[in-house]
Amino acid sequence: MKDQGETRVGPAAAPDALASLLGQRLLTAALIQRHSLMPSVCGLLMRCERLDFVIASVGDEWVLSRGAIPPALGSPLVVGDWVSQAN
Repeated sequence: MKDQGETRVGPAAAPDALASLLGQRLLTAALIQRHSLMPSVCGLLMRCERLDFVIASVGDEWVLSRGAIPPALGSPLVVGDWVSQAN
């Protein structure tokens, strides 16, 4: 990425957003789409055993968030159907 920045992946530990997912099973997921004349996928809402988790892009930035879609993603956003229902 040179002068555009960098991404580093390391062990997840509190207070990192991904640390709360360690050891949890992914139950299902749904696409998050930006509703416009040409809908586009901008993220994924994942349902794990103990929480929901959002991974999405806003412009050229990534958003990782526990729980519902954060207001930082703007609107209008549409969450699609769950890939499969959790048992």
